[in-house]
Amino acid sequence: MKKLIAICASLILLQNIEAQNNVGIGTTTPQYRLDLVGRQRIQAGTLNNASTSPGIWHTDYRNNVNVAFVGMADSVNYGFWGDRPGIGWQFFFDARYGNVGIGRKPNSGQVRLALDHPDGAALQLYSGGGFSGSIIATDTTLNIASAYGTTFCIPNPCPAKDLILWPSLGRFSTSFPGNIGMYTDLPKARIHISSGTGLSGVLIGGSTSVPAIGYMLSVDGKIICEELKVQLNASWPDYVFEETYDLKSIDELEQQVMQQKHLPGIPSAANVKAEQGIEIGDMQKRLLEKVEELYRYVFELNNENKKLKAALKTLTPQ
Repeated sequence: MKKLIAICASLILLQNIEAQNNVGIGTTTPQYRLDLVGRQRIQAGTLNNASTSPGIWHTDYRNNVNVAFVGMADSVNYGFWGDRPGIGWQFFFDARYGNVGIGRKPNSGQVRLALDHPDGAALQLYSGGGFSGSIIATDTTLNIASAYGTTFCIPNPCPAKDLILWPSLGRFSTSFPGNIGMYTDLPKARIHISSGTGLSGVLIGGSTSVPAIGYMLSVDGKIICEELKVQLNASWPDYVFEETYDLKSIDELEQQVMQQKHLPGIPSAANVKAEQGIEIGDMQKRLLEKVEELYRYVFELNNENKKLKAALKTLTPQ
């Protein structure tokens, strides 16, 4: 009796409106070919058979050929299947954890979105219909790009102390064994920053600091390190000990120093101020030149002292 009542109730709810050929389940005024009110369940055709998983086929409106299947990809992932060569399952949604995969099944970890493609996974970003940036990953590189003339920041907009991944016209890439390149596609070190002519490389300092144009590294503050090596192209001052070296006499040196108020070959205080500093490598070379000249003067004084002692000895009665 209960089954008969259920069948009758179903027949009452299932009505075909001949004028529109619409079918309604749970409604007497269906607006579509199938208008269902309430929940619907689609079951698998057979147990333990992925090829008969529950879902719905969608056809090409031009030729009524199957194009996309929407349904269960396996026991836990809902997905889209493209019935064309090389397409297959391209979208997955893990019903257990809420993870999404495009081109691959998502895992059950913390990765909410997984992308995969034979040509490299890419993500493009738009704002109001305009291109804002992209993230492209291949087997060897990871490129985070922004639109021309803009800055890509995390988060956006960029408050103070943000990390800017790719300034306009820049490049951020990785290559084996994990080098990072900025403004270069072929980084040759763990961090490789390429700077063009007249451009600064790296600035370390406060928000009001200004880089020194023409230098690869500008630091507005103190630097500490255990070892510092400066490589010079200029010749080292061993030439001071050559016989051909023009060493000024002590009297000439004194006259020049008292007049100019600084050693010859050493920049004056006014010059250092005007140039806003000194070149460490060049200054070390200049100072060594002065030290070696000083030794030359000491040697001369020592020789003169020996001569005076010898002369004094001849004048002293034995």
